[in-house]
Amino acid sequence: DHLDLHSFPTRRSSDLLSGVFDLAAILALFLLAVRLYNRKIAFLAAALYALAVFPIQMSHFFTVDSFATVFVLTAVYFLLLAIPLDQPDLKITTSNYKYFGLFGLMAGMAGACKVNTLPVLGLVFVAGLIYILLFRKQSHIWQLIKTIGFGLFLTVLLAFIAFRVFQPYAFN
Repeated sequence: DHLDLHSFPTRRSSDLLSGVFDLAAILALFLLAVRLYNRKIAFLAAALYALAVFPIQMSHFFTVDSFATVFVLTAVYFLLLAIPLDQPDLKITTSNYKYFGLFGLMAGMAGACKVNTLPVLGLVFVAGLIYILLFRKQSHIWQLIKTIGFGLFLTVLLAFIAFRVFQPYAFN
C-alpha cells in the first residue's frame, strides 16, 4: 500500500545507510585534518565529531545532513589536492585536473543532497584566485592561469552533471 518508514526492513536499512555515511564523515574529517595539521589533531577532530550530538541526532532521524557532510568534507579535501594552498611548494599541473573533477563531483553531490551546500563550489574560485595572486610574478603565470581556468571549467561541468544526475527533480 504505502511505504512505512518505521517498518523493520526500511528502518534497519536507513540506520545502516546513515551509520555508513557518518563513519565516512569521520574518516573524511580525519583525512582533511591530517592534510591541514597532523595526526594528533586529526584524531581529536574525528573523536569530537564522533561524540557530537547533532550528527548522531541527524543520523537517527535519517536526514540528508550526514550525506551532505561527507560530500562537503571530501570536496574540501579534493580542493586542497587540486589547489594546494596548504603546501605552496607543490605546483598545479595538468595532473591536478582529476582533483578539480573530483571536487566538482563531490560539490555537486553535496548540493544534490542539500541545496544550501552549493556555495562550497565557490571555494574553488577563491582558492584559484589566491593561488594565482601568490604566483603572479613568476614567468609561467599564463600557463598557470590556463591550467587553473580549465580546472575551474572541469569543476563546474562535473558539479552540474552530478547535481543533475543526483537531483533530477530540481529540473522539473
